[in-house]
Amino acid sequence: MTEKFYLSSQDFADDPEIRSCVIRSTVKGEREGSSYLLADIEPPLRTRFRDDAPRYFRTLILSLIGGKTIEDIGKSSVLADVIICPDYSDGLVDENKCSRIGVGSLKITPL
Repeated sequence: MTEKFYLSSQDFADDPEIRSCVIRSTVKGEREGSSYLLADIEPPLRTRFRDDAPRYFRTLILSLIGGKTIEDIGKSSVLADVIICPDYSDGLVDENKCSRIGVGSLKITPL
């Protein structure tokens, strides 16, 4: 299983740097058939959660799109919804308490 990979997204216009990701765990989400990954990122992403002031997030939830799984990273193109969920601790991801901030591409190398 791929435990480290890279996230890039044009949706992070204010902070477009490629980020390394290390999987903390797989988590259960509300979308049937989607793989959700709880990942620590470096460098942290500076963004807003809803209407709050901008702050740095070191952990993201990645909801893989199109039935892809962690095993597909590096073998084919893998896209994920990028979700911040500051109050998530464990259990089912309640997307009503989270914020989708964009779509990202997951790759095995930073380029």
